[in-house]
Amino acid sequence: MSARRHEVDVLVVGAGPGGAAAAREAARAGARVLLVERRRRVGAPVRCAEHVPLAAAGVMELPPGAVAGRVARLVTHLPSGAVEVTRAPGYVLHRDRLDRALVRRAVAAGAVVWTGARAVGREGGDVLVAVGGAAVRVRAAVVIGADGPTSAVARWIGNPPQPRAAGVQAVVRLARPAADAEVFFGPRWPGGYGWLFPKGEVANAGAAVEPGLGTGPREGLEALLALLTARGAVRAGAPVCRTGGWIPVGGPRPRVQGGNVVLVGDAAGHTHPVTGAGIHHALVGGILAGRLAARAAGGDARALGEYAPALAERLGPTLVRAVRRRALYREGCRSGGPHDDLVRRTWAAFGEYYRQGG
Repeated sequence: MSARRHEVDVLVVGAGPGGAAAAREAARAGARVLLVERRRRVGAPVRCAEHVPLAAAGVMELPPGAVAGRVARLVTHLPSGAVEVTRAPGYVLHRDRLDRALVRRAVAAGAVVWTGARAVGREGGDVLVAVGGAAVRVRAAVVIGADGPTSAVARWIGNPPQPRAAGVQAVVRLARPAADAEVFFGPRWPGGYGWLFPKGEVANAGAAVEPGLGTGPREGLEALLALLTARGAVRAGAPVCRTGGWIPVGGPRPRVQGGNVVLVGDAAGHTHPVTGAGIHHALVGGILAGRLAARAAGGDARALGEYAPALAERLGPTLVRAVRRRALYREGCRSGGPHDDLVRRTWAAFGEYYRQGG
């Protein structure tokens, strides 16, 4: 039996912050929008450290229920044991609540959402979507790929796999109130770092490492939990839950737009290659992609061609610098492990990160 057909102006694949923002903007501009999400429940499970800079609120107003708390400072633990404190205002989120709130905004603007729906391929100009045990052929004037670091949509326009770090995170119970975000560097987290981001009575404790440099992410997380427990920061005992996932660290994809397809967020490689932060950039790209997609669907043949240059102007300098610092950090880890000077030159909290050329 042939698949049933569905026609829209804009198809958005992936209902994370970038995809939801794109769907909302396109719908607000009058486009017929379909947002498909492979998970049955938007935002779950959470595979995100949930820390965002204050600037994220300036891109799109954060729903009050999505904010777990505010942090004003970042405490960096260097490999030698030295500690540096820098001002770094931001939020720790309930990422699942954020994603669902952003999708509700898209629906309020007129977008239609299918959950448990996976884009499985393209055929004859249609996108094949598997949903509810059925196959649907979706014809769209524009396709926005916001489907994460292993994006199928990115492959459709010729992108190779992205370089990635592996991350594992646990939700732990704090032994005492905490108001600072903390990051940890050393040989237990090669090519990456550990983190502790407070969320009231609990916190996200995680570790990211680059494959092939030594310790794996699970070992890095266990080392971090042992350290935090020993210093009395978290309560002894099993974590509330654990999650894991891939973090793109290669910088922007070679192609973020091709034909009628544009890429957003992790799918576009717009995750910060050093910190792994991606929500802010996903919102920037999603809003721009949604607006341009609506124009393209309305007949503006030049609209999608504006996407890559506009993003390069807004995000390019930050991401290009981060790609270079990532390469420097990787080589330093390969040739003897991270040391204080290397971290200072390659971690965005320090002035040395910005004073180097490029």
